[in-house]
Amino acid sequence: MALRIFRELFMSQFALDPSYNPLEPEDKAWLDRRSGEMLFMDSSFEEQHNQWVLEQITADPECFLEIPHTDHVDDHHAILREFLVSAWTEDEQRRVLAADIYDVGHSIGGWRKQMDDKDVWDAFVSFREAALAERATVFLRQHGVEPEWWG
Repeated sequence: MALRIFRELFMSQFALDPSYNPLEPEDKAWLDRRSGEMLFMDSSFEEQHNQWVLEQITADPECFLEIPHTDHVDDHHAILREFLVSAWTEDEQRRVLAADIYDVGHSIGGWRKQMDDKDVWDAFVSFREAALAERATVFLRQHGVEPEWWG
């Protein structure tokens, strides 16, 4: 049975790159496997709220799935490498130039600054969003959740 999950909220946690968004150890999110709702603990929240979340999860841990954050090197850079070898453009010169620029510094930020072509960046952003959504779906299915995305 599919579980309705608010896509934007789930992806705000799953696609989060801790390399650029520093997190405290207690900054976590869980998916309620029964309702599709999410619970959050955050160092900026009131202690009472975080305690309540912890009590919910501790009371019935099988009902909650902790949502991992996306790894900078293993995921975000892998997605850019996948994009660079994909059929994102028919222009071979553009494809080679984009790959060469990334190969120089292996930095997504550096690549973006050096790529003097907004269309390339926009194509990558669309590709990245689709790739992260696919990774999220795979993650959920590996944990017995069939997502029905909404929102």
